[in-house]
Amino acid sequence: MPKLLCLANYFVGHGGGVEQVAHGLARALARRPDWQVTLAAHGDPPTDAGYACLPLAASNALERLTGLPLMLPDPRRLPQLRAAVAHCDLLLLHDNVYLTNFAAQAIARRLGKPVIIVKHTGVTRLRSRAANLLQAGMRRALVLPSLRRADAAVFVTDAKRACFTERDLPARVETIVNGIDTDIFSPDAAGGADADSDCDVLFVSRFVAKKGIAVVRALARAAPDLRFICAGFGPESPVGWRLPNVTTLVRPSPEALARAYARARLLVLPGVTEGTPLVLYEALACGTPAIAGASARTGVPALDRWLRFVDVDLADPEGTARAWIGPIRAALAASGDAAAMRADVVALRGIDAMADRYADLVTSLLDRRS
Repeated sequence: MPKLLCLANYFVGHGGGVEQVAHGLARALARRPDWQVTLAAHGDPPTDAGYACLPLAASNALERLTGLPLMLPDPRRLPQLRAAVAHCDLLLLHDNVYLTNFAAQAIARRLGKPVIIVKHTGVTRLRSRAANLLQAGMRRALVLPSLRRADAAVFVTDAKRACFTERDLPARVETIVNGIDTDIFSPDAAGGADADSDCDVLFVSRFVAKKGIAVVRALARAAPDLRFICAGFGPESPVGWRLPNVTTLVRPSPEALARAYARARLLVLPGVTEGTPLVLYEALACGTPAIAGASARTGVPALDRWLRFVDVDLADPEGTARAWIGPIRAALAASGDAAAMRADVVALRGIDAMADRYADLVTSLLDRRS
C-alpha cells in the first residue's frame, strides 16, 4: 500500500494551472486500490477532494515584493511537515522553485525517502531586472542542486526539459504531459438554456502580458459585435477595460470554467508558452475549438487538427489582433465535430492516462528501494 505525499504551492482553489494538475493527479492516484495520497499546499483545501489534505502555513511577503511565488514557510509548522514526510513512502514535489518544497526535500533526503520532482517551469523572463537576478541566483544555488539530488524528474513538456543540461538532471528522467479531468470538462457542463452565459470568444489564462491579455483587449475593441469572456486572474484585469462586450470571471472554479468552455463558440489563447497549455485540452474536451499562438502546438496530429495556430507578436498587440480577426471569424463560421474532439482528448490527454504513467514511476522507484 504506497503512501504518497504530494506538495504544491497552493490548493486548487487558487486557480492556477499547476494547482489544477496537482489536484487532478492526487485525486486520480487516490482512486487506485490501496493507495494513500496526501496533498500538502497553502490555502484552503477543497471539499470532497478525494485525497487527504495537509494545509501549510506560510507568508507571501516575498511574492508581494518580487512577483515570484516565494512563500516563506512558517517555521512553527515544519515539525508537521517533517511528520508527514516521515509517514510517507515517497515524496512528489510539484516543482522545486518553492521554499516549502526545498524544505520537504531536505527532510526526505535525511530520512531516506525517494523524491520525484515534477518540473512545470523552465526559465521565465520577468519584467523586473531584480526579479530576474533573484531567479537566476535561486536557479544556481537551489533549483539545480535540488534537481540533481532527486531520484527522478518529470518534465511536463519537452520544451521545459530542454531548459536543462544533462548534468543538471538525475539519473531517471521522463516526460509526462499534463492531463485533464474529462469528467469535469465535458459538453454536459453547459447546463440548460441561459443566454447570459453564452459567449462568442473565451480567453482563459492569467491576466499578464505573456499570456496575450493585451491582444485580447485589442480584439474586443476591434470586434464590438462579438461577446468576450475572460476567465482567470492577474494584475492586468479586463475589469478595468470598461468594454461592454467583455465579461470577466475571476478565479472561476473548475466547474464554472467547464461551463464557460461548453457555452463558448471559440477559445482564443494569443500568448507565448513553453508547451501546450491545459486550457486547449479542456476546451476540446468540452467540444469547443480553439485558436492559439504558434508556440502552443501539441505536436500530436490527432489534437492539432482541431486547433488553429496563428503567429503572435506581444510587442504589437494591435497588429496581432488584426492578424487574428480573420481566423477568428472563420472559426466562428465553421462547424466542428464536438464528439470527435472530445474522444481524441479523452484518449490522449485524460487525467487517468497521465496518472498511469506516474503510478508506474512511483511503483518502479519503491520496488527499487525495497
